[in-house]
Amino acid sequence: MYSDREVLRQKIKLLSDQGMSAGRVARELNCNIKTVKKWSNQDNFRHKYNTIQRKKMTPNTKRRVSNELKDKVGGSLRKCVRKLNMSSDYINRDKTISRRTVQRYLKSTKWGSIARKMKVKPLLTPKNIADRLKFANMVTSAGYCDNTRRGRELRENVLWTDESPIELFPKLNHQNTRIRTSDKTKQIVGRPKFPLKIMVAGGITASGKTELYVCPPKETIGGQVYESKILPLYLDAINDPLTIGNKRKATLCQDSAPGHNIRSVINKITSTYPNSWTVGKWPGNSPDFNLIEPVWSVLKDSVHKNPIPKNRDQLIRRVRETWNSLNPDYLKKLVHSFPNRIKQAIDNCGGNTDY
Repeated sequence: MYSDREVLRQKIKLLSDQGMSAGRVARELNCNIKTVKKWSNQDNFRHKYNTIQRKKMTPNTKRRVSNELKDKVGGSLRKCVRKLNMSSDYINRDKTISRRTVQRYLKSTKWGSIARKMKVKPLLTPKNIADRLKFANMVTSAGYCDNTRRGRELRENVLWTDESPIELFPKLNHQNTRIRTSDKTKQIVGRPKFPLKIMVAGGITASGKTELYVCPPKETIGGQVYESKILPLYLDAINDPLTIGNKRKATLCQDSAPGHNIRSVINKITSTYPNSWTVGKWPGNSPDFNLIEPVWSVLKDSVHKNPIPKNRDQLIRRVRETWNSLNPDYLKKLVHSFPNRIKQAIDNCGGNTDY
């Protein structure tokens, strides 16, 4: 059974052999003159269908490609092809395989059709996993994850606090940082040997935020600095109705950094906030639970927007402007993602979440 395309080729060959010109054949058959010229000179119009193509991807080659690339961190397609072509059996048989052939095979498989980027997550110890499960069960039983009015009110009155460095010239990721340009000079990004870095601290709730603290040069956040300069911002937030709406349901969250574990700091927090997630309750190595972490990413991304800051004062000004312009709707949406984070941690038996 010939297809319509093969029948057309037969007719072109027949009329051409009868002496018709290419233009007349094209008008008779209502087809393109280039098609007529192409097939009128072919001796065997079915040559493409009669040719048996030899398969390059043998089962053995597929198995070797799978061993080289499937579920392997940093697997390289080029290195895999080079290893195949340099193998003894390929050399003895004078056989080669192209990168395109292997690439087509990968696209035909479920595991090789998409090259997923690696995500860096904290390496959790058994104690971290146990503490995360304990914390998740505690906040779930306390009602912080309930989809009720009380649960939403509890979440909206949690003050999420943390510290983070902001770097003016961060080290580029050579895999993700790309530029599409014909000017090669734009591929070079100047970066000082010791880039400027500032340390900031602050807290957010669903309805507001504290004042952003920026450490002076050569100051580190130790116990004394945290207690005298940063903690007062968090303690004053409970009296600010724009930040904490209900004092009776206020909760302060801070991680277990060494400067946070001083007894005087813990005493001040527990005497001010009815509930607090500090050392003993907050699980270690759990940035995915702290909802202020995405805010630090927003601040770090703002540094790259034009005009790019050029000195410390401009960097501080840019970070403060971004902090003060945080959208309340964004903060509220961020806070109400807390139940999903806790649910994922419980489903993963205390493991990492997607956040």
